[in-house]
Amino acid sequence: MRLHDLVQRNLASERDAEDARAAANAARARTEAARATLRLAEAGSRKESIAAAQAALENAHARLALAQRDLDDAVLLAPRAGIVQNRILEPGDIASPQSPVLTLVIDDPQWARVYVAEPGLGQIKPGLPASISSDSFP
Repeated sequence: MRLHDLVQRNLASERDAEDARAAANAARARTEAARATLRLAEAGSRKESIAAAQAALENAHARLALAQRDLDDAVLLAPRAGIVQNRILEPGDIASPQSPVLTLVIDDPQWARVYVAEPGLGQIKPGLPASISSDSFP
């Protein structure tokens, strides 16, 4: 008001009056924005915000479970304990469930193919302990 009176009496420029009006309008807008922020803070979190955060949390849990499953699928498991005889695929190759990756030699229980003379066949039974010797490894 005071600046308006000064402009009417030609003691202030119209530009000064416009600058003052713009500053007053900006101050009113900032005040209204602050009041709106205060109303939101007093009201607390909205149901939509809580639901969105809950959905984001569930999404993160699902991605974690998927990553864990992918990690578990990346581990090769042998059906039994043994010794790796051949590596068929190299690290970095793509494996599928239908193709072998390693050749595994099962070493427990150990077995040997032996030949017994015909008269001794009646004395042999499965599981019978035996002593094995070889000419090449005395």
